[in-house]
Amino acid sequence: MTELNLAYELNDYEQPQHQPQHQLSPSKQDQQQQIQHQIQQQMQQQQLQQQQYEYEQQQQLQQQASQQQQRRHPEYSFWDRMIMSKREVMKLFILSIVIMLGISLEKLGFHYLSSYISSTDLTSTQEFFVRLSFPIIVFLILWIIKSL
Repeated sequence: MTELNLAYELNDYEQPQHQPQHQLSPSKQDQQQQIQHQIQQQMQQQQLQQQQYEYEQQQQLQQQASQQQQRRHPEYSFWDRMIMSKREVMKLFILSIVIMLGISLEKLGFHYLSSYISSTDLTSTQEFFVRLSFPIIVFLILWIIKSL
């Protein structure tokens, strides 16, 4: 054998005696169990802290979302909404005035049309055309007012 082989070869009396870890003395086993128990407790505490942190983050996000939602949709009273919607109120007011104008024109026209028909001698065809012209005239007047 070469010198290197002789130097690296171990004889039977030079082989180290290794004890397996499971054959440790009872005091060392207790120490290892305590260390493992402490490590497990630390890991559980870290997990608990992580869960608490995540829960707090979720709570903060929910609070921020509810605050943003309140900012988007604030609660207004009836009068606040009426003041804010002046344009819509004005549209309704104008619409009601136009309807009242139409009704009053209809009554005015009906009165004068009835008096005209009763005072003059008209044939049945002429009376029909006079009566037909009245709603057409009212419609045209409303159309003209609307287009202004």
